[in-house]
Amino acid sequence: MEISHDKEDTQIRIPSDTINSIMVIKLNLEKSIPNISSMAYFDKYTGKLLKIRPYESFSNGDKIRRLIYPIHTGNIYGYPTKILPF
Repeated sequence: MEISHDKEDTQIRIPSDTINSIMVIKLNLEKSIPNISSMAYFDKYTGKLLKIRPYESFSNGDKIRRLIYPIHTGNIYGYPTKILPF
């Protein structure tokens, strides 16, 4: 077994409704841009893997949309980007 020493954060989101699937999100904390994450979806009842969505497979529009919040909060380029939207 290989142990990864990457700085990553894993989140598991379990839906409260009966329709949605379980989502596992793996954030890469070593990247300079926040919100770079890959996702996997599992059936809520069986645990069967439904879909894997690596960050590289996101469309350019999805990648840009994921940048909006980090730019607004100043996580990218610091204080100047906090002022930019105003």
